[in-house]
Amino acid sequence: MNFRGTLIGSLLFAGFLGSFQIAPNDILALAVFGLMFLAFYRALETHIPIIEITACIATLQWLVGPVIGYRYGSTDLRYEMYVDAARYFSYAIPGTCFYLAALFMWPMDQWQALKLSTLKEEIYFRRGIALLIISLVAQLIAGRVPGSLAFFFFLLTQLRYVGAIYFLFSGHRMRYLLIIFSIGTLVVRSAESAMFHDLIIWVSLIACFWYQTIKWSASKKAVFFTAGFICVFTIQLVKADYRAQVWSGRDASLFAVAYDKIVRNQAFFNEQSLKAAGQRINQGWIISAIMLNVPMVEPYANGDTIKEAVISSIFPRAIMKNKALAGGKINFEHFTGLRLESNTSMGISILGEAYGNYGSFGGAIFMFIWGLAYATIYRIVTRFTHRDIAFLFWIPLVFYQAIKAETELLVVLNQLIKGSIVAYLVYTCLHHFLVPDQINQEIETDDEDEDDNEDDATDQISAVN
Repeated sequence: MNFRGTLIGSLLFAGFLGSFQIAPNDILALAVFGLMFLAFYRALETHIPIIEITACIATLQWLVGPVIGYRYGSTDLRYEMYVDAARYFSYAIPGTCFYLAALFMWPMDQWQALKLSTLKEEIYFRRGIALLIISLVAQLIAGRVPGSLAFFFFLLTQLRYVGAIYFLFSGHRMRYLLIIFSIGTLVVRSAESAMFHDLIIWVSLIACFWYQTIKWSASKKAVFFTAGFICVFTIQLVKADYRAQVWSGRDASLFAVAYDKIVRNQAFFNEQSLKAAGQRINQGWIISAIMLNVPMVEPYANGDTIKEAVISSIFPRAIMKNKALAGGKINFEHFTGLRLESNTSMGISILGEAYGNYGSFGGAIFMFIWGLAYATIYRIVTRFTHRDIAFLFWIPLVFYQAIKAETELLVVLNQLIKGSIVAYLVYTCLHHFLVPDQINQEIETDDEDEDDNEDDATDQISAVN
């Protein structure tokens, strides 16, 4: 049996063990995460691991975070687990494992890494510049467009990150400077808002493409993964303190906060740090709050939010005036019974939404169906890369929200559908009109010359006759 088959079988078996609480939940959760990290590690050698990143994040937030939450508690009582561990994991483990098994149901392209490792196209630099300009212009006018176009312009502002990938494979001497500039705006925005999730995901995705441009030894790989872990763990560790300073209006420095927390207080791997970091990645407290509230207080939705998400993601607001709003506040308060401040929004995750609609058994079945749908959409979108490897650069724009584990179905479907449309349209305009291939231009010129020669030859024959 190949690795994919072994992986799927192992996940289904782990889901069975978790459903009937046969094995310790801590061991099962860590084992599932270990499998997902191994899949991610292996995938980097063959393709861009969008599916594997999705799987790792889901396992961290739905299983590993709750393990830490149950073992060490939380720094804030609001983020404690609301049901006992046996009840939570008897749903979360099979729901997560069935979802992950479905994600790996289709085989991945094994040629992407090989193609990317030799890719160097000068024209990509000009295309990256074009995308950067489009994103900056979109950012300038985004606040002036009607609400129905807001998400479209938001997607256009993200084109600078796609442009960063174009720069990466251009071979231009200034490529890294422009990559830093493209990502720099996200760094500044994250520092100002003290919200780092978007920064972590986009940098991680671009790093996966960068990984394909270098020949890696075992020691270099160890440094690569260790550095990534330290950066992410440090942000998770200090962002609560940094956020408190920023949101209170004080001047704050992320580096100063990190220095105080890690160097002065030596709080990197102690129990309090693990508790704080675990709280940051733990999506399980929201899911457990749903399990406490539904159906005891609020009845199962029986697919209402699922149908609403599908319909709302397909039809624009110009057609559906009362379509559902993305953001998570309504579903959060409805399913958890908890109240949020007016300017606060939290997603309940697809795993939480599945339980709120169908309960434990039905929710786990839905997670498998959704995982299969996600994998199928990914397979369809990646078919475009068979014709042009450059379309692979647009995959993160399409799956950006689907990668996250805290977003609900409406947000994910909205990004998948509209992201696919924007990616295809802008890609087509960019490659065929704004910055067309020089080869295609030369071919068209040659064809025109041949047509002219044929016309001249026809005229000469006619004159002789």
